[in-house]
Amino acid sequence: MKRVLLCSMILAVHAGVSYAQAGPLFVASAFSDWKTGPDGVARMNLVGDSTSPTGLSAFRLRYPAGVGSDSSKAVVHFHMGTEQILVLKGTYVVGFGDSVDYAAARAYTAEGFVVIPSGRPHYHWTRGETEIHVEALGPSTTRPWPRIQRPIGAPPLQPPPVDSTYVWPNGLPEWTIGGGGGARMNLAGNRPPSTTELIAYRSHRPARVNADTTIRVIYHYHFGTEHITILKGTFYFGIGDKVDRSQARAYGPGSFIENPSGTKHFEWFTAGETVYQVNAVGNLGAIPLDPETGQPPVARP
Repeated sequence: MKRVLLCSMILAVHAGVSYAQAGPLFVASAFSDWKTGPDGVARMNLVGDSTSPTGLSAFRLRYPAGVGSDSSKAVVHFHMGTEQILVLKGTYVVGFGDSVDYAAARAYTAEGFVVIPSGRPHYHWTRGETEIHVEALGPSTTRPWPRIQRPIGAPPLQPPPVDSTYVWPNGLPEWTIGGGGGARMNLAGNRPPSTTELIAYRSHRPARVNADTTIRVIYHYHFGTEHITILKGTFYFGIGDKVDRSQARAYGPGSFIENPSGTKHFEWFTAGETVYQVNAVGNLGAIPLDPETGQPPVARP
Protein backbone atom coordinates (compact mmCIF):
# COMPACT_ATOMS: atom_id res chain seq x y z
CA MET A 1 0.00 0.00 0.00
CA LYS A 2 1.20 3.48 -0.77
CA ARG A 3 3.11 4.95 2.14
CA VAL A 4 2.28 8.17 3.86
CA LEU A 5 5.03 10.63 3.02
CA LEU A 6 6.04 13.12 5.65
CA CYS A 7 8.45 16.03 5.34
CA SER A 8 9.53 18.22 8.25
CA MET A 9 10.39 21.66 6.91
CA ILE A 10 10.52 23.94 9.94
CA LEU A 11 10.38 27.58 8.91
CA ALA A 12 12.88 28.45 11.63
CA VAL A 13 15.40 27.06 9.17
CA HIS A 14 14.68 30.01 6.91
CA ALA A 15 15.83 32.33 9.66
CA GLY A 16 19.38 31.10 9.27
CA VAL A 17 19.52 27.62 10.82
CA SER A 18 21.04 25.13 8.40
CA TYR A 19 19.16 21.99 7.42
CA ALA A 20 21.92 19.88 8.92
CA GLN A 21 21.49 21.62 12.27
CA ALA A 22 17.71 21.22 12.15
CA GLY A 23 17.96 17.44 11.93
CA PRO A 24 16.92 15.03 9.19
CA LEU A 25 14.78 16.56 6.47
CA PHE A 26 13.28 13.42 5.01
CA VAL A 27 11.79 10.25 6.42
CA ALA A 28 10.82 8.74 3.06
CA SER A 29 12.98 7.93 0.05
CA ALA A 30 10.51 9.57 -2.33
CA PHE A 31 11.76 12.98 -1.27
CA SER A 32 14.77 14.60 -2.92
CA ASP A 33 17.03 17.32 -1.65
CA TRP A 34 17.19 20.82 -3.06
CA LYS A 35 18.68 20.87 -6.55
CA THR A 36 19.73 24.14 -8.14
CA GLY A 37 19.09 24.64 -11.83
CA PRO A 38 21.14 26.65 -14.33
CA ASP A 39 18.92 29.68 -13.67
CA GLY A 40 19.92 29.69 -9.99
CA VAL A 41 16.49 28.55 -8.76
CA ALA A 42 16.53 25.56 -6.40
CA ARG A 43 13.78 22.93 -6.52
CA MET A 44 12.67 20.26 -4.07
CA ASN A 45 10.32 17.59 -5.42
CA LEU A 46 8.01 16.48 -2.63
CA VAL A 47 5.51 13.98 -4.06
CA GLY A 48 3.79 13.07 -7.29
CA ASP A 49 4.62 13.15 -10.96
CA SER A 50 4.69 16.69 -12.35
CA THR A 51 4.67 15.35 -15.94
CA SER A 52 1.45 13.30 -15.71
CA PRO A 53 -1.59 14.86 -17.46
CA THR A 54 -3.82 13.94 -14.51
CA GLY A 55 -1.37 13.56 -11.62
CA LEU A 56 -1.26 15.67 -8.46
CA SER A 57 2.24 16.74 -7.51
CA ALA A 58 3.85 19.03 -4.95
CA PHE A 59 7.22 20.73 -5.07
CA ARG A 60 8.99 23.78 -3.71
CA LEU A 61 11.04 26.46 -5.42
CA ARG A 62 13.60 28.68 -3.73
CA TYR A 63 14.79 31.93 -5.29
CA PRO A 64 17.91 33.29 -3.58
CA ALA A 65 18.09 37.06 -3.17
CA GLY A 66 18.97 38.51 -6.57
CA VAL A 67 17.74 35.46 -8.50
CA GLY A 68 14.47 36.07 -10.34
CA SER A 69 14.18 39.60 -8.94
CA ASP A 70 14.90 41.49 -12.18
CA SER A 71 11.39 42.32 -13.36
CA SER A 72 12.74 43.51 -16.72
CA LYS A 73 13.55 39.86 -17.50
CA ALA A 74 10.05 38.57 -16.73
CA VAL A 75 8.89 36.32 -19.57
CA VAL A 76 5.29 35.50 -20.43
CA HIS A 77 4.73 31.73 -20.29
CA PHE A 78 2.12 29.12 -19.42
CA HIS A 79 1.73 25.60 -18.00
CA MET A 80 -0.37 22.73 -19.28
CA GLY A 81 -1.50 21.97 -15.73
CA THR A 82 -3.11 24.13 -13.06
CA GLU A 83 -0.85 25.39 -10.27
CA GLN A 84 -1.75 26.60 -6.79
CA ILE A 85 1.06 28.58 -5.19
CA LEU A 86 1.56 29.15 -1.47
CA VAL A 87 4.25 31.69 -0.57
CA LEU A 88 6.35 30.45 2.34
CA LYS A 89 8.85 33.30 2.45
CA GLY A 90 9.62 36.53 0.64
CA THR A 91 7.53 38.17 -2.07
CA TYR A 92 6.27 36.56 -5.27
CA VAL A 93 4.90 38.98 -7.87
CA VAL A 94 2.49 37.57 -10.48
CA GLY A 95 0.73 39.13 -13.45
CA PHE A 96 -1.61 37.69 -16.08
CA GLY A 97 -1.79 38.50 -19.78
CA ASP A 98 0.05 37.89 -23.03
CA SER A 99 2.42 40.83 -22.39
CA VAL A 100 4.17 42.04 -19.24
CA ASP A 101 2.16 44.79 -17.54
CA TYR A 102 3.95 45.96 -14.42
CA ALA A 103 0.94 47.95 -13.20
CA ALA A 104 -1.33 44.89 -13.34
CA ALA A 105 0.97 42.53 -11.44
CA ARG A 106 0.18 41.73 -7.80
CA ALA A 107 2.56 40.97 -4.95
CA TYR A 108 2.01 37.95 -2.67
CA THR A 109 3.92 37.80 0.62
CA ALA A 110 4.32 35.06 3.25
CA GLU A 111 1.19 32.85 3.45
CA GLY A 112 -0.12 34.46 0.25
CA PHE A 113 -1.96 32.25 -2.25
CA VAL A 114 -2.43 32.50 -6.01
CA VAL A 115 -3.88 30.15 -8.64
CA ILE A 116 -2.31 29.83 -12.11
CA PRO A 117 -4.98 28.18 -14.32
CA SER A 118 -3.82 25.73 -16.97
CA GLY A 119 -2.93 27.38 -20.27
CA ARG A 120 -3.22 30.94 -18.92
CA PRO A 121 -0.36 33.27 -19.91
CA HIS A 122 1.38 34.87 -16.96
CA TYR A 123 4.69 36.29 -15.76
CA HIS A 124 6.38 36.67 -12.40
CA TRP A 125 9.39 37.89 -10.48
CA THR A 126 10.50 37.91 -6.83
CA ARG A 127 11.62 40.39 -4.20
CA GLY A 128 14.37 39.23 -1.88
CA GLU A 129 14.93 35.59 -0.93
CA THR A 130 11.67 33.85 -1.79
CA GLU A 131 10.37 30.32 -1.34
CA ILE A 132 7.09 28.97 -2.70
CA HIS A 133 5.17 25.72 -2.32
CA VAL A 134 3.48 24.59 -5.55
CA GLU A 135 0.60 22.12 -5.90
CA ALA A 136 0.11 21.13 -9.54
CA LEU A 137 -2.58 19.14 -11.30
CA GLY A 138 -1.12 18.08 -14.63
CA PRO A 139 2.25 18.90 -16.23
CA SER A 140 4.11 21.83 -14.62
CA THR A 141 6.62 22.27 -17.44
CA THR A 142 7.12 25.93 -18.36
CA ARG A 143 6.26 26.78 -21.97
CA PRO A 144 6.88 30.17 -23.62
CA TRP A 145 3.79 32.04 -24.73
CA PRO A 146 3.76 32.11 -28.54
CA ARG A 147 3.83 35.44 -30.34
CA ILE A 148 1.67 35.40 -33.45
CA GLN A 149 2.94 37.44 -36.41
CA ARG A 150 0.16 39.62 -37.78
CA PRO A 151 -0.11 39.92 -41.59
CA ILE A 152 0.95 43.27 -43.02
CA GLY A 153 -2.06 45.58 -43.27
CA ALA A 154 -4.22 43.47 -40.95
CA PRO A 155 -6.49 45.48 -38.65
CA PRO A 156 -5.22 45.82 -35.08
CA LEU A 157 -6.41 43.31 -32.52
CA GLN A 158 -9.02 44.47 -30.08
CA PRO A 159 -7.75 44.69 -26.50
CA PRO A 160 -8.91 41.85 -24.26
CA PRO A 161 -11.75 42.59 -21.86
CA VAL A 162 -10.73 43.94 -18.50
CA ASP A 163 -10.58 41.21 -15.87
CA SER A 164 -13.02 42.38 -13.22
CA THR A 165 -12.45 39.43 -10.89
CA TYR A 166 -11.87 40.68 -7.38
CA VAL A 167 -8.57 39.55 -5.87
CA TRP A 168 -8.39 39.47 -2.07
CA PRO A 169 -5.33 41.08 -0.45
CA ASN A 170 -2.52 38.52 -0.56
CA GLY A 171 -5.00 36.21 -2.31
CA LEU A 172 -6.70 35.32 0.98
CA PRO A 173 -10.51 35.47 1.35
CA GLU A 174 -12.26 35.88 4.68
CA TRP A 175 -12.50 33.10 7.26
CA THR A 176 -15.80 31.30 7.79
CA ILE A 177 -16.41 30.44 11.45
CA GLY A 178 -17.45 26.83 12.11
CA GLY A 179 -19.68 25.36 14.78
CA GLY A 180 -16.78 24.02 16.85
CA GLY A 181 -15.08 27.38 17.22
CA GLY A 182 -12.58 26.83 14.42
CA ALA A 183 -12.64 28.51 11.02
CA ARG A 184 -12.17 27.59 7.38
CA MET A 185 -10.88 29.64 4.45
CA ASN A 186 -11.92 28.38 1.02
CA LEU A 187 -9.05 29.29 -1.30
CA ALA A 188 -9.85 27.53 -4.59
CA GLY A 189 -12.49 25.19 -5.98
CA ASN A 190 -16.25 25.09 -6.28
CA ARG A 191 -18.60 24.09 -3.47
CA PRO A 192 -19.10 21.21 -3.89
CA PRO A 193 -16.10 20.58 -6.15
CA SER A 194 -16.09 18.41 -9.25
CA THR A 195 -14.34 15.04 -9.02
CA THR A 196 -11.38 16.29 -11.10
CA GLU A 197 -11.00 19.77 -9.64
CA LEU A 198 -7.94 20.91 -7.69
CA ILE A 199 -9.17 22.45 -4.44
CA ALA A 200 -7.47 24.27 -1.59
CA TYR A 201 -8.60 25.48 1.81
CA ARG A 202 -7.16 26.44 5.19
CA SER A 203 -8.24 25.44 8.67
CA HIS A 204 -7.73 27.63 11.71
CA ARG A 205 -7.95 26.35 15.25
CA PRO A 206 -7.59 29.19 17.77
CA ALA A 207 -5.75 28.63 21.02
CA ARG A 208 -8.98 28.47 23.06
CA VAL A 209 -10.23 25.56 20.91
CA ASN A 210 -6.98 23.61 21.13
CA ALA A 211 -6.87 24.16 24.89
CA ASP A 212 -10.16 22.26 25.32
CA THR A 213 -8.95 18.83 26.46
CA THR A 214 -12.45 17.39 26.16
CA ILE A 215 -12.09 17.34 22.36
CA ARG A 216 -11.13 13.83 21.35
CA VAL A 217 -8.51 12.79 18.85
CA ILE A 218 -9.87 13.11 15.32
CA TYR A 219 -9.81 9.64 13.68
CA HIS A 220 -11.07 9.14 10.12
CA TYR A 221 -10.16 8.56 6.47
CA HIS A 222 -10.82 10.34 3.17
CA PHE A 223 -11.97 9.25 -0.26
CA GLY A 224 -9.17 11.25 -1.91
CA THR A 225 -5.51 11.99 -1.28
CA GLU A 226 -4.82 15.17 0.66
CA HIS A 227 -1.69 17.29 0.90
CA ILE A 228 -1.28 19.14 4.20
CA THR A 229 1.08 22.08 4.78
CA ILE A 230 1.44 23.41 8.32
CA LEU A 231 1.56 27.21 8.59
CA LYS A 232 1.30 27.84 12.35
CA GLY A 233 1.37 25.77 15.51
CA THR A 234 1.94 22.04 15.95
CA PHE A 235 0.00 19.34 14.12
CA TYR A 236 0.14 15.77 15.45
CA PHE A 237 -0.49 13.13 12.79
CA GLY A 238 -0.39 9.33 12.82
CA ILE A 239 -1.75 6.36 10.87
CA GLY A 240 -2.99 2.97 12.03
CA ASP A 241 -5.90 0.58 12.34
CA LYS A 242 -6.61 2.13 15.72
CA VAL A 243 -5.55 5.25 17.56
CA ASP A 244 -2.10 4.93 19.09
CA ARG A 245 -0.73 8.29 20.17
CA SER A 246 2.79 6.88 20.44
CA GLN A 247 2.80 6.34 16.66
CA ALA A 248 2.04 9.98 15.85
CA ARG A 249 4.62 12.63 15.05
CA ALA A 250 4.61 16.37 15.63
CA TYR A 251 4.87 18.67 12.62
CA GLY A 252 5.59 22.38 12.93
CA PRO A 253 5.37 25.34 10.54
CA GLY A 254 6.51 24.49 7.02
CA SER A 255 5.97 20.75 7.40
CA PHE A 256 4.33 18.80 4.57
CA ILE A 257 2.24 15.63 4.81
CA GLU A 258 0.87 13.50 1.98
CA ASN A 259 -2.10 11.48 3.21
CA PRO A 260 -3.10 8.86 0.56
CA SER A 261 -6.77 8.13 -0.09
CA GLY A 262 -8.33 5.55 2.22
CA THR A 263 -5.57 5.80 4.85
CA LYS A 264 -6.90 5.56 8.40
CA HIS A 265 -5.28 8.39 10.31
CA PHE A 266 -5.63 10.33 13.55
CA GLU A 267 -4.66 13.85 14.45
CA TRP A 268 -4.78 16.32 17.29
CA PHE A 269 -3.38 19.71 18.19
CA THR A 270 -1.45 21.18 21.12
CA ALA A 271 -2.41 24.30 23.03
CA GLY A 272 -1.91 27.40 20.94
CA GLU A 273 -3.08 28.56 17.53
CA THR A 274 -2.85 26.13 14.61
CA VAL A 275 -3.27 26.94 10.91
CA TYR A 276 -2.79 24.45 8.08
CA GLN A 277 -3.57 24.31 4.37
CA VAL A 278 -5.08 21.33 2.52
CA ASN A 279 -4.82 20.70 -1.23
CA ALA A 280 -6.68 17.84 -2.91
CA VAL A 281 -8.46 16.75 -6.07
CA GLY A 282 -12.24 16.66 -5.75
CA ASN A 283 -14.25 16.22 -2.58
CA LEU A 284 -12.15 14.54 0.10
CA GLY A 285 -15.05 13.46 2.24
CA ALA A 286 -14.36 12.41 5.82
CA ILE A 287 -15.49 9.07 7.21
CA PRO A 288 -15.26 9.04 11.05
CA LEU A 289 -13.85 5.93 12.70
CA ASP A 290 -14.14 4.40 16.16
CA PRO A 291 -10.77 4.93 17.95
CA GLU A 292 -10.93 1.46 19.53
CA THR A 293 -12.05 -0.70 16.61
CA GLY A 294 -10.97 1.33 13.59
CA GLN A 295 -14.41 0.81 12.04
CA PRO A 296 -17.09 3.38 11.17
CA PRO A 297 -19.38 3.94 14.17
CA VAL A 298 -22.48 1.74 14.16
CA ALA A 299 -25.73 3.68 14.30
CA ARG A 300 -27.78 2.73 17.32
CA PRO A 301 -31.40 1.65 16.73
